[in-house]
Amino acid sequence: MCRCETEDESVDHVLYRCPLLSAERDRVIRQIGEDVWPCETKVFMDTRSNYCALRRFAREAIEAKRSSDRLGLVPG
Repeated sequence: MCRCETEDESVDHVLYRCPLLSAERDRVIRQIGEDVWPCETKVFMDTRSNYCALRRFAREAIEAKRSSDRLGLVPG
């Protein structure tokens, strides 16, 4: 179960739906383009810029999870 407690933690959930990562996701959407969001994962490999946006999102998502784990911030 994801920390947001809405569904199981999966790549699709974290990337496209997790409410705890909406700010990070918004940055990716601005970079990729709202007109193509939600996009197929292959779009992240189309350009270096798209790949960098995904890479930054992944780093931020991992850091957010580590920080909440370290601080014991578990919902519920």
